[in-house]
Amino acid sequence: MTLLPSLFGTRPRALLGVDIGSSAVKVLQLGRRGRGYGVEACAVEPMPANAVADDGQIPDPERVADVVRRAVARAGTGVRDVALAMPTTLVIDKRINLAAGLREADMEEQIRAEADQHISFPLAEVDLDFTRLGRAPGDDTSAEVLLVACRKEHVEARVVAAEIAGLHVRVVDVETYALAGASEILRDQLPDFGVGHTVAVIDLGAATLSMLVLHNGVWAYSHDQTFGGQQLTGEIARVCGVTPEEAEKIKCGEALPEAVTAEVLPRFYDDFAQQIQRAMQYYYANPGTARDAVIDVIILAGGSARIPHLAEAVTERLKLPVQPAEPFRSMPMATRVRGKQVQADGPALLVAAGLALRAFDEPD
Repeated sequence: MTLLPSLFGTRPRALLGVDIGSSAVKVLQLGRRGRGYGVEACAVEPMPANAVADDGQIPDPERVADVVRRAVARAGTGVRDVALAMPTTLVIDKRINLAAGLREADMEEQIRAEADQHISFPLAEVDLDFTRLGRAPGDDTSAEVLLVACRKEHVEARVVAAEIAGLHVRVVDVETYALAGASEILRDQLPDFGVGHTVAVIDLGAATLSMLVLHNGVWAYSHDQTFGGQQLTGEIARVCGVTPEEAEKIKCGEALPEAVTAEVLPRFYDDFAQQIQRAMQYYYANPGTARDAVIDVIILAGGSARIPHLAEAVTERLKLPVQPAEPFRSMPMATRVRGKQVQADGPALLVAAGLALRAFDEPD
């Protein structure tokens, strides 16, 4: 068993967030601008079909490395230290209670001794990390600890792809945690900066829908389920008689064929709204959900959030205010950055933003 010291702790001050997805690689570098942040470098490079599996596994790291290398070159940055994210579908996380007075070294030793109770894989095949969250709810004598594990082969495939591309991996995070970290730069678009509100961030990827709930700006719940934009891509390809690559371009374009607007999109809007309702039902059924934590705002993220009129369609169906994520709307941009393109890609860049923000972690 190997503990990942990069998941929680201090970071280099210049760091690229590199989000490797099944449809694209997103690269983002942020810098300090006063009390806020600015975009220093950014690029999105399409991923060839099947180079990354729907569940996030990378069968051929060299093939993915070529895409990562092109993305970093397009971003035009000299920074080579990077933060990566493991897909939530490949990660096991557990909240456990340990004695509150344990030192970090003692806590690590106890976790090593008890990890096989919480992890379903042989420990020799697993990378493991943990962080102390604070006092356990309702028990002042215990500390709540977040335990995170992933099979070594999955971590190594991502790290190897980055290293082949000439990068140095300093952080290995988890997509859900990166999404939660990026909520910091969403506050400007939330009512009352999120205070007194419960916000659901819906990250619609190619194959997975992830819901992150923020209550008073604090991560309260997360859930993943199988549903994504590739279902719409497949329908467009079928109706229009085009390849999946051509359908992907049609999907986020402004001039959609009539067959798509009249038949395909309405069905997808219905399906997507139903999937959000399903995720919300899981949230409300969760024993830890506070009675007053009723979702009143939905933010759409992920590459598929750019589907035309998606926010309006979901608003109509769910009777809740829905808007696409705008993480960079108040951020200054470096001169080499294509500002309009970064703003347009904003919903797809939330995980990369959460990774890039790891450069500004406070020391433990």
